[in-house]
Amino acid sequence: MKILYIEDNLGSIHVMRTIAQMVGCTLDVAQSASEGLRMLDSTYHLLLLDIGLPDADGLSLPAHIGIQYPQLPIIALTAHLMPDDRERCLRAGCSAYISKPFSFQEMLHLLQRYQSTLS
Repeated sequence: MKILYIEDNLGSIHVMRTIAQMVGCTLDVAQSASEGLRMLDSTYHLLLLDIGLPDADGLSLPAHIGIQYPQLPIIALTAHLMPDDRERCLRAGCSAYISKPFSFQEMLHLLQRYQSTLS
């Protein structure tokens, strides 16, 4: 499975690389929304999207991406823990929402679940 991870936090990137490697996924990283949009193409099976990006409101991206790649699952990752954040992410076009810091096991299981849908 090929994943694009749009994230500006180096610690989160390091952890995600480890998890992706354990599951046997290819992980490409973009450290800004603009870089991620340039990299995005139809070869990705999953998009992991940090909502708190320095160059864009992460919640504006799923609708834009969904026009060109309607089948691409988008998982929102955010440190925001407000009660309505999950609903806002889903309304914006995300397939799922995970709060940061996420647990290693939670992310491992999420990637395994998406990977199994490709088989």
